[in-house]
Amino acid sequence: MGAMMLTRDRILAERRAPLTVDELREQFDDKSTPTTLLALRLYVTWTMGPQPLRLAPVDEWCGWFRRVGYLHNGIRAGFLRPDEPRRLYRAATTDFARGMSWTRFPELAARYRRERGGYVYAVDADPSWVLARQTPGMVPQYGDEWVLEVPADAVVDRLDRT
Repeated sequence: MGAMMLTRDRILAERRAPLTVDELREQFDDKSTPTTLLALRLYVTWTMGPQPLRLAPVDEWCGWFRRVGYLHNGIRAGFLRPDEPRRLYRAATTDFARGMSWTRFPELAARYRRERGGYVYAVDADPSWVLARQTPGMVPQYGDEWVLEVPADAVVDRLDRT
């Protein structure tokens, strides 16, 4: 299961129609859905939907990402997973310091902090934490996004105060 070729037209159609989280749950529950299609639908729902962590818990998102494997710009590409730790940044309130969306650009995190409040956080992300990456230009509103599963015992540094 999962060996499916996606045509350009199918990918474009999927990108225009993000699923709701309930629909995504149904897709993951349906064992006949090819992994390649699950990966694309997960990517589209994550990137095109409103604030994913308000729609489903972190554990559920992490489980979905782990099931489809590392995604790079929406494509299953484990060979592109980083092989060394990366310093990454995010802006968030204290409750969401360990959130899933990070960037390698501290200035982008600072911009989000100015726009939305909270603090800028930094983490040295182990490669095993990286679930997905979107490079600049794929989803312009996010710039460079790294989707992480940050362990509870990981050191997350708060860099500034608002």
